Amino acid sequence: MNKTQPVLKCPVCSQPLDNTDFGLACAAPHTFDRAKQGYVNLLMSNHKRSRSPGDDKEMVTARTRFLDLQRYQPLIEAIIHCADKFWPDVQSWVDLGCGEGWYTQRLNEHLDSARAFGLDISKHAVMAACKRSKQVDWYVASSARAPFMNQSIDAALILFAQLEPQELIRILKPGGSLIIAGAGSDHLLPLRELLYEQVNFNHFDPSTQLTPQFELAYDKEIKFEWIPENDQELYDLLAMTPHNWRVKPEKKEAITELAGKLMVGHFRVQVWELASNAG
Repeated sequence: MNKTQPVLKCPVCSQPLDNTDFGLACAAPHTFDRAKQGYVNLLMSNHKRSRSPGDDKEMVTARTRFLDLQRYQPLIEAIIHCADKFWPDVQSWVDLGCGEGWYTQRLNEHLDSARAFGLDISKHAVMAACKRSKQVDWYVASSARAPFMNQSIDAALILFAQLEPQELIRILKPGGSLIIAGAGSDHLLPLRELLYEQVNFNHFDPSTQLTPQFELAYDKEIKFEWIPENDQELYDLLAMTPHNWRVKPEKKEAITELAGKLMVGHFRVQVWELASNAG
């Protein structure tokens, strides 16, 4: 299978972007330099909600340390299973909200005949992702304004990220496919029971966000346990979750009680397919 490249879109004028010696450029010409780390920044300043949007350097470092422990191996295995089943002929796919690239790298190694793209609004995350793989095209960009021409991507991976149904319909080819994963009701339950007096048992449900053009093709819950070995692992785990901003400092310090005790991972993995007449 040839590695065909989807047509990238200029974030300024929406014309196609072509490769140049220094990065990317459109016919206008608007130019975008490739950073020394290997990524291209396609996130315009007028599309930012803050000076440095997304995960900060400390969060990215914590997530990198934690994911490198392979605690979430069952989740990436479930994602790879979905790709084997539903993406056999995929030539191009994008990880929307790729973070520091652990899942992107692992899936790309499995789908080595497909062209992989990783997008995240955090420059710190994308810089870290560049260290993981030189075989993925990394971009600082927003999933709400994905830098692809209409109907130019075969498939998308969305993990713990906001769904943008209309943008997905725009960039996906008719019949395109989504692999989506989010937290189940028992995810990190021991941690949440320690942090909160009352635990919320809501679970991730993409059907509340996706439009009728998408049809559910696969739905499975993944549940597993592991034992955090030390305080650093627990601090890193907390730092990569929304709970890190919601709880008081004294509650954060208390999580060291969970070292050496069972922790629960609980995820819901789904595949959604876009109707062939969508768009």
